[in-house]
Amino acid sequence: MTPQVLRVLVVDDEENDFILTEDLLQQVQGWSCQADWAGSAAAAAQLIRAQCHDVYLVDYHLGAQSGLDILNLLSASGCTSPAILVTGVDNHQVDLAAMRLGAADYLVKSELSPVALERSLRYAIERARLMCEVDQARQEAETLFTLSVTLEQSRLVEDVMRDSCALLKSAVGIDALLLWQAREDHLFLQHAHGKGGADFLEYRRAGVPAHRSSCGRRWMNAVLCISKMPRLTRAS
Repeated sequence: MTPQVLRVLVVDDEENDFILTEDLLQQVQGWSCQADWAGSAAAAAQLIRAQCHDVYLVDYHLGAQSGLDILNLLSASGCTSPAILVTGVDNHQVDLAAMRLGAADYLVKSELSPVALERSLRYAIERARLMCEVDQARQEAETLFTLSVTLEQSRLVEDVMRDSCALLKSAVGIDALLLWQAREDHLFLQHAHGKGGADFLEYRRAGVPAHRSSCGRRWMNAVLCISKMPRLTRAS
């Protein structure tokens, strides 16, 4: 199996240290690491804006600036890739500051090895993945809550349709017209077979018809949510 490519940005003002780090990355098992070098905070800022790296290895000492400044920049730019702070001297206060700024790990250069680096990278990437899932779930919950409030407060059909379609599309990434079509399928089956009918229960169990099945659980959740909306009539 071909190892997964891992793009790593090494932010270090010492080129020799970058070469040593790059050599360690080549020895890491499980990935094919491609290391890029930023020799200053300014160079790092330019590459961070491009957001084309999977992980950042940031040296603490960067001339007039520090690795903490880079962590701040990563946070401000909305970058979701993890960052690991690397330093020549173990310092508990710097360790705490890096943690508060979102660093996934804190490593001392003299203790670096391919095994230690691989473990740190693996944990950092998994932590970032879980944080993204949590954030996505939070956004979806907020969207559905906003949708429920909109439905409770809106009186005009046009307002309900406009707001609910926009919110549902942002939550599930599916065209709202298809959601309303699926709602009609759902209501038809319920009317024809009853909530306890075999066909209706199979629809609920299996999800949407085959041609829509790639949308998965989010699609079905959205269909079930929208199926509960009251039938609205145009205001006279």
